[in-house]
Amino acid sequence: MGGFVLLNTAPGEDRSAAQAAALAIFARSGMPAPQLIRGKNYILAIYPKRQSTEPALQQFPNGDFVYACGTLVYENMVGKPAAAAFYRDSIGQHTPRDQAIGHYAVLIRKGGETTIVPDAFGGFRIMMRPGGSRPHHFWPWPPPSIV
Repeated sequence: MGGFVLLNTAPGEDRSAAQAAALAIFARSGMPAPQLIRGKNYILAIYPKRQSTEPALQQFPNGDFVYACGTLVYENMVGKPAAAAFYRDSIGQHTPRDQAIGHYAVLIRKGGETTIVPDAFGGFRIMMRPGGSRPHHFWPWPPPSIV
């Protein structure tokens, strides 16, 4: 299934303790070290599916990225090609979710905005733990320590 942890940060805020605690959950379940993407106000840790060596992640020179967690089938493709095509066809808040199948969450960073797009069926649940007034942890359900 893979997984991800998204930590929102404020300028100068030290989220290292929260990051370590969240990543320890994945480490205890035998997941490899995550690929980290750091932005101005977030840290994103992404994990590949257990049967993969790398996540379905496509990064772009301008800082945009797309990551498919779970199983995204789009335009008869899976993995990184499906994620890249999903990114290509996403415009603002409009995503091609209705043309995709599978149990997934797609994280899109495009034009300075980050969006989490769950599957239309609702089979891929995303859990959020509030941190004060803003969310800071996301992970698929069931968490990797249970699977």
